[in-house]
Amino acid sequence: MQRDNEYYLTHDFYGEEDKHGQVFLDKGNSPQLTDDNTILYGHNITSDRSMFNILTRYKDTEFAAEHPVIQLNTLYNRYQYAVAAVYIVSTRPEHGELFDYISYLKFSTRDAKQAYIAQIQKRSLIDTGVKMTADDRLLTLSTCSYEFKDARFVVVARKVRKGESASVDTSAAVMNPNPLYPDVWYQLFGGSKPDEAQLKAALHSAS
Repeated sequence: MQRDNEYYLTHDFYGEEDKHGQVFLDKGNSPQLTDDNTILYGHNITSDRSMFNILTRYKDTEFAAEHPVIQLNTLYNRYQYAVAAVYIVSTRPEHGELFDYISYLKFSTRDAKQAYIAQIQKRSLIDTGVKMTADDRLLTLSTCSYEFKDARFVVVARKVRKGESASVDTSAAVMNPNPLYPDVWYQLFGGSKPDEAQLKAALHSAS
């Protein structure tokens, strides 16, 4: 579904009011999924584990290893994406510097896209072993998370490349020992933000 980025938060597939809402495509994305980054939004309904609730299980390496590929079916085609990163962000300015991931649908240069990928990699809770480059088309799945007010949990996958097997090798999947969280995370749960040397080391191992 696609309209504005508000309607399907409170309406279902048939346009009826529903607190569950409906999974929907960002208003700025092409329905042919031809953009650099395609974003889908859905609620995290904990009461009946519906909509995008299942995405939060990607915090666990075992689940990520068992479900390495996301299949997306549209009226036009069937697509497969290999899960590359999962992370938590804040949407509130008072929580510190924001990573405004929903603003990046298209990139004017390869360097800009690679810089965006680097921002994702340093935040990822898991190194899935799946690498991303500026040539990849990305799929971003966004849902609510409840560690703090207006937190978001985000899963990023890249389109399975031409000639590449959809059977992703997940044997190398490991937890990232020091991912970058929003500032509010450290205020609530302790720990310290990784310094630049640690982030560069993490990016080097993921490249």
